Amino acid sequence: MSDHDTQDHDAARLAWASAELLRRRLDALKTCSMLPGSFDKRFVRDVSNLAAAGQPLTDRQGLQVLRLAWRYRRQMPKALVPDVNPDDPLSGTFTGFQSRLVAAPTHRDMIHG
Repeated sequence: MSDHDTQDHDAARLAWASAELLRRRLDALKTCSMLPGSFDKRFVRDVSNLAAAGQPLTDRQGLQVLRLAWRYRRQMPKALVPDVNPDDPLSGTFTGFQSRLVAAPTHRDMIHG
C-alpha cells in the first residue's frame, strides 16, 4: 500500500468517525429539553431527518451541531460534548468562519480586564 493510499484510507476513516460522532451528537440533542418551536429544536429535528435519510450534512450544519452540543452540554453525555466552546476565539480551536474577525481589545477592555 503506497503512502497516498494510506492517506486516503486515513482520511476516509477520519471522515467516517466524524460523521459517526455527529450522528451520536444529533441523537443526544434530540433528547435535550428545548423550548417548543425554538430554532434549536427545529434545527435538530430537521437535520436528524436529513441524516437518517442518508444525506451528508454541510460544514455549516456540522458547526451548528457542535455549537448546540456546547449549549446543551449539561444535558448530554460528557463524551459527546466538545472540550471547549467552539465560538471562543481564545480557546485555540476556534471553528468560526474565515470571514469572521476578532475585534481588537479596546482601552476599556484593557482596564477592566
